[in-house]
Amino acid sequence: MVTGISKMQVKLMPLTIFYGSQQGTAAKFAKILCEEGRKEGFITNAIDLNDSPNGEKMEPGTAAIFCLATHGEGDPTDNAKEFMKWIRDTDANHDTLKGFKFTVFGLGNTQYEHYNKVGRDANKILEQLGAVRIYKYGEGDDN
Repeated sequence: MVTGISKMQVKLMPLTIFYGSQQGTAAKFAKILCEEGRKEGFITNAIDLNDSPNGEKMEPGTAAIFCLATHGEGDPTDNAKEFMKWIRDTDANHDTLKGFKFTVFGLGNTQYEHYNKVGRDANKILEQLGAVRIYKYGEGDDN
């Protein structure tokens, strides 16, 4: 049970899972979270970050889980590059993120020097831009 929210409110809450995936792991994980969320009564949807590079599908009052893999030398995956560029752009309009509820799950491999850099960066930046954390940051290790 989420603190401060009734069971009925949780059951009716839309939950979007945005994913940045290079080899498909984050995409598969996002789809599993959608299925599990539906079983628990959430209205779920998995969205490739290519389809929301500038936050178009991130609306105040909704909630999201970001499943973000780190690729190469701490780089975002191909489908998350524009999104990461947008949230890092200090001149961009980030109004859609004010009041937007989120949590981040980073996917990486501890064998790499920049383990989960993209997830860690997004987690920090989203909060700085006014998004509201609904659950603590998490990480998965492919190793």
